[in-house]
Amino acid sequence: MTTTIRKFRVADIRVLGQHRPLDKDKVRALADSIKAIGLRTPPTVRPSKKGPILVTGQHRLEAAKLL
Repeated sequence: MTTTIRKFRVADIRVLGQHRPLDKDKVRALADSIKAIGLRTPPTVRPSKKGPILVTGQHRLEAAKLL
């Protein structure tokens, strides 16, 4: 299996299907961490004809949107 790292605009990543409910405190803490040390593990997305779709990392994605 090959892993490909590609950059996407945060605003282009769509959240579909079922994900855990967002915890606003966790999102804020992640945003603070990203600001201090950077994003160590990016959200995982899969490509689709309409743009990237979130697989894992909804809290990280929302934290990135805050920044």
